[in-house]
Amino acid sequence: MKQLTKYFPARALLALFTIAFITASSEAQLKVTSVKPTVKKSAPAQPAKTWPAYANVFYRNKEGAFYKDPVCGMYGSVTEATPISEVAGKSYCFDSDACKKKFEQESQKYIATSILPTRVISVEGQKVTVVDPVNSARVELKKETPFKDYMSKRYYFSADSSAKLFEKNPHQYSINAKLKKPNSTKREN
Repeated sequence: MKQLTKYFPARALLALFTIAFITASSEAQLKVTSVKPTVKKSAPAQPAKTWPAYANVFYRNKEGAFYKDPVCGMYGSVTEATPISEVAGKSYCFDSDACKKKFEQESQKYIATSILPTRVISVEGQKVTVVDPVNSARVELKKETPFKDYMSKRYYFSADSSAKLFEKNPHQYSINAKLKKPNSTKREN
């Protein structure tokens, strides 16, 4: 078979083998049975679900888009049922209709105070993991995780000492934050 595929394309071989099978139905009578080739066609590729650009989405992967609710601070993934509000041409996602209503009443207050995490490497439910821009350690976000805001972005740190180094020269670390890869050691606060 391997020798035949050198000289004939696979489709031609398939046609040769399936053109006809001859079976003896009686002593002198031959019956020719034609068999149609069965080529399995794969299902057409489903286009990936694309979500509009939401102002509070901070991370996207194969599973979807993840947001931080600007009112209550909870993390969630965008679904068809996610409440959405539009303010000043930007769309925001919420974890509940109550948060959406509260946001619509005082949107400027929540927009001004809502800063999204940077350097996110994974999201699983409410568990968000980021990379420390100073020492490249992985950090699981918790309420007590040290952070600094710089140029409308929030940087999280594995220790207070990293936050102090960042504070001395935030521009250097925010630039390096884009260049460094996370260390393999996992450090949680």
